[in-house]
Amino acid sequence: MVNSIASPNNKFSPGFFSILYASIISAHLIISIGEERNLLELILSKDYFFSLALIGTAAFVVVVYVAWIDSNLNRFYDWREKFLERIFYQIVLALVLPAFLVYVLTAFVHYLLETGIRESGFLVIKFPVSFLLLFIINLVLVIAYLVNKLLADDGQEHIKPFIWVHKSGRNIPISHEEIAYIFHKGQYNYLRTFSGQDFMISHTLDEMQHKLPGTEFFRANRQVIINISACSHYETIEFGKLRLEIKPDFDSAVIVSQKRARDFKKWAGKP
Repeated sequence: MVNSIASPNNKFSPGFFSILYASIISAHLIISIGEERNLLELILSKDYFFSLALIGTAAFVVVVYVAWIDSNLNRFYDWREKFLERIFYQIVLALVLPAFLVYVLTAFVHYLLETGIRESGFLVIKFPVSFLLLFIINLVLVIAYLVNKLLADDGQEHIKPFIWVHKSGRNIPISHEEIAYIFHKGQYNYLRTFSGQDFMISHTLDEMQHKLPGTEFFRANRQVIINISACSHYETIEFGKLRLEIKPDFDSAVIVSQKRARDFKKWAGKP
């Protein structure tokens, strides 16, 4: 699960050891905050490493969860395209819910240690610190996203004229001219050529955006990236949205949102 969090195209993504280090540091801070003993006395105490192991394990679970949620939100709620929705889900799913999880796990740890969570001062002192640590983790993940996007945008100058696909154990190069569109269906992503052949691809649609020239390909919505040559026509529908007719035929109507409609027309060279 941890290995799946980091994408090979993201140079700044949380891996196993970075999550482990963050968990250990967080656990130590939670243990040491409010302690009257100095660092040496704390480390030499018989209950320190037992508490570190328990709280560190709980912190590891929470950090893995936050990183997993952030990774999935990056796929479906891009910061640049769906900012308001993204910030809502980021706060609820990656900050508030993990904070509740921290409370539950900490209460369980205190139960194992046979100490009361209320008597420990956790809610008054250590819970606010835990919430601050969660906020910092979210901030680091957002910064990592922005850095990865910046590096990906810089990489547009080095776009290769083909995409490698896999079929029946073979690696096949598909030139940009052969690609009609790329689409997401079920849990997988596919490339469809103008001849009607489908190939499964391992890259996300976000990654494919940076592997294809923006002059020829457009991200119509979260499910489809189209080649300009695949669009036979389009029409304006309700609320200023656009309906695209593409060839080869797609399973459903390709709709461009009102927000993206202007970008599409500008990309297509239409007034």
